[in-house]
Amino acid sequence: MTKPLPPKLLDRLSAFLSEPDFRLVLSGFSADRQASFRVNGLKSDAASVETELSAKGVRFEPFPALPGAYVVPREHEYALKGLDAYYSGKIYVQSLSSLIPARFLDLKK
Repeated sequence: MTKPLPPKLLDRLSAFLSEPDFRLVLSGFSADRQASFRVNGLKSDAASVETELSAKGVRFEPFPALPGAYVVPREHEYALKGLDAYYSGKIYVQSLSSLIPARFLDLKK
């Protein structure tokens, strides 16, 4: 954890969580977060985006539960936002939970 959590937050969490759940939540605050993005299938395809990322040296892995979704190490998050694919709308940088609706909606232009 880089910054200590506010005491009021800790008090509130400990008031309604069991001790094991409280420890689990605290460990989540200190975990390294990965960045994630999805390919905008209306403007590009996975192969083209993967080619651009590889050419720019951005490490990525497909997220198997969501086709077209990828995770990247946190240190590459800002590199994503400097790619042509980002500026042209071919990828959307979003948390994994935000990627779920796009998977199930019938998106059109």
